[in-house]
Amino acid sequence: MALIAQGPERRHPQRRSLPNRRERDTDERHAASPRRVRRRRPRRGWIGHNRLVGTRLLLVRHGHSRAEEDGIVGGHAGCRGLSARGRLQVQSLARRLDSAGVTALVGAVYASVLPRAIETAEILTPTRGPVTDCALCEIHEPTRDGQPRVPSNLRTVEDFSRSSSPRAESYAAFFERAARRLSQIAESHPDTTVLVATHAGVIQAAMTIFGGLSAGQGFQLAIDHASITELVHDPPTTSPFSWGLVRFNDATHLDASLGPGPVL
Repeated sequence: MALIAQGPERRHPQRRSLPNRRERDTDERHAASPRRVRRRRPRRGWIGHNRLVGTRLLLVRHGHSRAEEDGIVGGHAGCRGLSARGRLQVQSLARRLDSAGVTALVGAVYASVLPRAIETAEILTPTRGPVTDCALCEIHEPTRDGQPRVPSNLRTVEDFSRSSSPRAESYAAFFERAARRLSQIAESHPDTTVLVATHAGVIQAAMTIFGGLSAGQGFQLAIDHASITELVHDPPTTSPFSWGLVRFNDATHLDASLGPGPVL
């Protein structure tokens, strides 16, 4: 069978249907009235999915210390400030906060009275000195200060209520002291970003007490040197929660050479 070439297909132009009366009325009504944009009212305490509003507390664990290099307990007598590695860790965090515009937002700076925490705060906010407060220190154990570090002998919940010596704090008293001071700081600076250069034990206390637990309950937390734990405090209105957690142990600014530090 022979193939027959076919000519171009004839196309008919599409007919546009005229709008009916209901469509005309709707179009005229929309043209006459300004477009209304429905705005969602933010819930108290939240911005977007996971952003809390209120006092922003940036808890920064100090950098690696000389006491840790020497393997001793760095209390009031044993602490000799940051090691060279610790300064590099905190400088890395300072660059991150500055590039993100966070440093400019900080309205108040606090630190414990121990030199490693004070140095950390001064590196992070060089234009303002921190308010120092002993309530932001690690557990007070004067008889162990400056002595070689030994593993903790905490085994039961009852152990957290006992002190290691007559002059020492129990962990329960330490957790309550640290959490109470952090609460006071947050309440003193409403809707402000507050940077607190402190210690792993204080951050553990905040996570425990503000999470509704007691000393000896919950997890033992690994908290890296120069890491950020961000909490937000908003006095409860319709919600029973006054504390929110935005980030925990964020150390993404540290590369492998600066590495995470030891636990607690």
